[in-house]
Amino acid sequence: MGGTLSLLRLQQILDSQFPIGAFAHSWGLEAYSQGGNLSQRALYDLLHASLTRGSVGLEGAACALAHFRAGSPKELLELAHQFAAWTPIAGPRETSLRLGGRLLRILSRLYGLAWSPSVPPHQPLVTGWALARLGLPLSLALPVYLQSSLMALLAAAIRSIALSPEAAQEILTQLQPHIATKARAILEDPDAHFYTATPGWDFWAAVQPHLETRLFLS
Repeated sequence: MGGTLSLLRLQQILDSQFPIGAFAHSWGLEAYSQGGNLSQRALYDLLHASLTRGSVGLEGAACALAHFRAGSPKELLELAHQFAAWTPIAGPRETSLRLGGRLLRILSRLYGLAWSPSVPPHQPLVTGWALARLGLPLSLALPVYLQSSLMALLAAAIRSIALSPEAAQEILTQLQPHIATKARAILEDPDAHFYTATPGWDFWAAVQPHLETRLFLS
C-alpha cells in the first residue's frame, strides 16, 4: 500500500499538467521556432542538448541536490543562489520562481508542507525538497522529473511549430534512453551536472520577450 501511494503521489506531483501554469511558458522555444524552420530532427537535437548540457539537465541536478539538502534551509538558500547564477536570462529565471511559488501553494494545501520563506522557491528546488519531505525515492522520481520537463517543452513545440502529438511522442521515445542515462549520472554525482552550456537556448530565451506576437509568457 505504501509503495502504491508513493507512486501515485509521484505521478501527481511530476505530471507535466500539474496546475502550476507551465503551459504558458516555452523557455525560449517559441522564439527559437520563429528564427527559422525548426524541423522534427532539429527539435530532437535541441531537446537532447537541453537534457544533456542545458536547462533540463541543470534542473534535474538542482532537484537531486535539493532532495539531499531538504533538511537544511541554509544549504537550500546557497543552492538557490547557485541555481540563479546558472540561469542568467531573466525570463526562465523568473518563470522558475513563479512556477515554484505556485507549486509550493498547492503542496501546502494538499500536504501541509512549509517552505522556508528565506529561500527563493525555484521550481526544481521545491520539487526535490517536496519529494524528500514526502518520502518519495529520488531514484524513481528523477527520471520522471526529467521526462516531465521534456514533455512540457514538447507541448510548447506542438503549439509553436508544425508538430503533431504523435510526432512529439516519437521524439520523447527517442529521448528516453538518454533520460535514463542522464538520471543515473546525476544520481551518482549531482554536483558534476549542475551547469548549463547551451548559449543558443539562452539567446532565444532573451529574444522571446521582444517578439511582436507571442503565444507564451517566456
